[in-house]
Amino acid sequence: MNGFRNFFFGRNGFDALSGAIMVIVLILSLLSRMFPDWIFLPLIGMGLIVWVFFRTMSTKVVLRRAENEKFLSFWSRLRSGPSKFAAPLQYRYFTCPSCGQKVRVPRGRGRIAITCPRCNAGFIENS
Repeated sequence: MNGFRNFFFGRNGFDALSGAIMVIVLILSLLSRMFPDWIFLPLIGMGLIVWVFFRTMSTKVVLRRAENEKFLSFWSRLRSGPSKFAAPLQYRYFTCPSCGQKVRVPRGRGRIAITCPRCNAGFIENS
């Protein structure tokens, strides 16, 4: 039992990147069942499984942790989404009736007077 434990001592082990790769393998496996003529899907899946085993058994823990940290930072940025997608929730956009310029105003201010920054025309809208 100690030999088995000593073999895994100092190895990277299964981390978040390995889990994400295994989810991709699962998706590729399901796609290969749906499209049996596409021979490259199982080949890519097998290559990814080999990569997961390589990462899991690697003794270069510092390099594998750096890879995992890059993946986790990418994943957190992907999950949080770009900040420009939050703008439609905070602002409302109006078009100036005289020049057609789009004007951004904050939501929830009630009936407000808006002045166009391009032509200085004023109009009243509900925000």
